[in-house]
Amino acid sequence: MSHKYITLKEKKSIESWASKLKKEKILSYSRKKALVKLNLPYKCIGSGKHRIVFDIGNGHVLKVARVKKGIKCNKNEVVLYKRVTSSLRKHLSKIVDHGYGWVVMKKITKKMPRGSNDYKKKAYKVYRKFKDHGMKINDIIYKNSRSPNRANVRISKHGRVVLIDYANSSK
Repeated sequence: MSHKYITLKEKKSIESWASKLKKEKILSYSRKKALVKLNLPYKCIGSGKHRIVFDIGNGHVLKVARVKKGIKCNKNEVVLYKRVTSSLRKHLSKIVDHGYGWVVMKKITKKMPRGSNDYKKKAYKVYRKFKDHGMKINDIIYKNSRSPNRANVRISKHGRVVLIDYANSSK
């Protein structure tokens, strides 16, 4: 990919970190310890069990593995993004760059309105659309309530449901 979203030095640092995660078979690093070790100049805007998300300040976010499984999560997102048809890809936050242990995506900030039946239906339609293509994106819809997972679903400027975390998918 030709655009520069993070510096070569940052890429090397992240990839070195990811290599250590894999070699040492470290099952868990606290968010705080990972942030110190990574020492990136970006604001941390979130984290989950497997990755840390940074706002890199140009309308994009950087997701970095914080444990070994995070490497796989980033790879899953890249593979899914590249593999799906354009009709499905429009529901995935655009991946603009990636490497070993990291991925840069378009930042989408508009959250799904609470209690909006319209968006609840739209999110469920997106879930069904992927399922109809033989893919299960596990973190779109809560199984029990069939409500959208607001942590992973956003609304594009065109009102489209877009997934910002689609690492937990299966075919």
